[in-house]
Amino acid sequence: MAAVEGARATDENPRRGATLLGREPASATTPASGARFRELSASSSSSQRDMFEELSVSSSGTGLEVVVDDGDPSGAGPDRSGSRTRAAWIEAAFRGARPRVMATPLVPGKLIPGTRYRILRWLGDGAMGVVYEAEHVDIERRVALKILRPEVCEDPAAVKAFRDEARATGRIGAKQIVDIFDFGELPDGRLMFAMELIEGAPLFKLCEATPVDPGRMIGILRQICKGLAAAHDAGIVHRDIKPDNLLIAVEHGRRDVVKILDFGVAAILADTVGEGSGLVGTPYYLAPEIVNGASFDARVDLYSVGCTAYELMVGAPPFAYEDIEAALRAHLIEAPIPPSERRPDAVICGPLEAVVLRCLEKDPEDRYASAVELELALCEAQLQAGVLSEWDDLPLPDVDPEERARLLAGYARLGASRVPRRRWLTALAFVLALIVTSTGVLFAIAGDDPDDPRLTHFAELTEQARDAASRALFVYPPFDRPDTPTAYAILEQLDAIADGLGRAQVSESQALREEFADTLVRLGDEYWERPGGKGFAIDYYAQALLFSPEHPKANGRVSYTPGQLAALRDKVERSDFTERDLFIAETLQALAEKDPELRARKIEALSRGEELATSTRADLEGLVYAEEGARPRTKPAAHRAAARDGETDGAAEDDGSASAERGEDDGANADALVRRGREAMSAGRLDEAARLFERAIAQNRRSAQAHIGLAELHFNRGDYDKAVSHANRAVSLRPKRASYRITLGDALYKVYKYEEALKHYRRAAELGHPEARRRITKVEAKLRG
Repeated sequence: MAAVEGARATDENPRRGATLLGREPASATTPASGARFRELSASSSSSQRDMFEELSVSSSGTGLEVVVDDGDPSGAGPDRSGSRTRAAWIEAAFRGARPRVMATPLVPGKLIPGTRYRILRWLGDGAMGVVYEAEHVDIERRVALKILRPEVCEDPAAVKAFRDEARATGRIGAKQIVDIFDFGELPDGRLMFAMELIEGAPLFKLCEATPVDPGRMIGILRQICKGLAAAHDAGIVHRDIKPDNLLIAVEHGRRDVVKILDFGVAAILADTVGEGSGLVGTPYYLAPEIVNGASFDARVDLYSVGCTAYELMVGAPPFAYEDIEAALRAHLIEAPIPPSERRPDAVICGPLEAVVLRCLEKDPEDRYASAVELELALCEAQLQAGVLSEWDDLPLPDVDPEERARLLAGYARLGASRVPRRRWLTALAFVLALIVTSTGVLFAIAGDDPDDPRLTHFAELTEQARDAASRALFVYPPFDRPDTPTAYAILEQLDAIADGLGRAQVSESQALREEFADTLVRLGDEYWERPGGKGFAIDYYAQALLFSPEHPKANGRVSYTPGQLAALRDKVERSDFTERDLFIAETLQALAEKDPELRARKIEALSRGEELATSTRADLEGLVYAEEGARPRTKPAAHRAAARDGETDGAAEDDGSASAERGEDDGANADALVRRGREAMSAGRLDEAARLFERAIAQNRRSAQAHIGLAELHFNRGDYDKAVSHANRAVSLRPKRASYRITLGDALYKVYKYEEALKHYRRAAELGHPEARRRITKVEAKLRG
């Protein structure tokens, strides 16, 4: 099991981290800190030197000052007998400060204070913090839990960067990026985030057996490009791509599944070191513009990919000097030795070498413009070299239709021409038999003619499917044009054509399904944690399952039985939609709109109709106005309708003194406080969230949203009696809100009131909550003993 943290610096991997500094401290530090380092390292063991995993190098002055971090702060890692004390002493010697006394100890087998996670075992540590394998005690999910070091958390800029990066990374949704599920703050101020737990090994393990086979290398690099492209589209630059931050896993029996780690770590370190104060990253993989302290963009990641690819070819990065200052200088002024010259004993793929060397250009303008362009170059190099990859079923890069058709034809020819040599006689006999029996069949299965009109039609349908998806017409057509082809319907045609063309087209069609499923899951993730958004998120996840029934996140959040999913698929394939189905689907299409102003206009138009339930209308408007940070100038349609029914949270208490107008103002203020409370709770600021929810209740005692917010907060803190109290109040205010019934049932279950919990779960099921059935089964089993 490899933690998401990747590999630590060890003596078996001397080129990484501060093991190198232990050998050559003088050339890598200023004179003052160098003297201290020599004094310390002369008496330290290899395990002490292993604590210096990552480098944060400051370029102030003429030398380079190395900033180091504590070891395992919990005492749960190896060498518990004193490494923590030694690490704090070493840090104090460097910084001229007294050793920091660590707060709340983290003990394996115990619940982490203020969270619902229990530590299982220590996994690793690095520059930013310590990683544990942990388990969420309620949902019994195992995660990799990273707890940041106190000195990082003391810096407000770093804390803000951490939260921003955690949110942004969690929204990327690319399968090549380690998923972040949760983040928050411990009582002692340390920050943490929970990530998926990956079985695998860091990429540098492959670098030890170079050169890596070109086909295998291209498959790995294309996956890296896809992850980076998704991150760059979200405005996130990694800044520390290197073999240690790339995990190679096995999933469903398939090897070389790439997972990119530590997005945002370099950015957080930069805020901690101080803006403009120097370099952050790993010296052997830093782009020249970062070394220079110049402005930079996403192309720094492409340079680091080039350094990593170079290492896969020759076994070392392009500038592997033990003197770190010399390595940094080389990034600025030295041309890399071509891999074929560096390893004349190895067979180096020429087209792939050219791609790698372009990534290593000093001027960003001379590199590839984007990760998409780099992936395209990798595909072209593969076709030029005529090598097969185990990952040829990856979606092609997002290029124009003409380029896509050219690549499809190239991969079709490659797949048809590369018959394994040991089976060529059998293949020849099979082809001859086809010629004898049916010449037409031979040409029908070949699929390698670039002029084949079916390839053109395949490319056209692919673009039509993407166009439908871009308008959020994934499964449901527009309300006013029910005959409009959807992405799902077009993919059905695409599958039929692909079956007659060959393996490359079948793979491309399947990859498109995965791509649309990932997009729907990202939409679901965007609304899952937002007040009023969970119902819409579930609809997005359900659509994702139609494209990819095994999608892990969609399956984890939608409890559809195989029969229910089959019934939904049958309904979609027959286009058996009611007007209500299509009208509700329009809300999903509106919420998928990327332009906030256009999204708000679409929601407002939908809210004026009477087709939506009052609660749905209120949820929609709440999502839109929460983004804008203000209520609309006119009273929303949801509030107008709710006022007729006597259901609005903003209704004033009739105490004989407050006017109706004042009641509306109080309701609006309460709603704003609830939204701020939700944001604080999502960010892990639980005390602040509690105060905001309580202020909302003070403004409007009938605010069901504030009561349910407090119920969820107390539940997460383990104070189940308070959770029951507030959830009861929310249900009494909104008896038809299924999600409130679920929250109340969960709290009652925790205080052993199983019969009451079952009653609310059953009511939630009647109201259509998709999670109710699973809970009912669980409680009934408990009651049976």
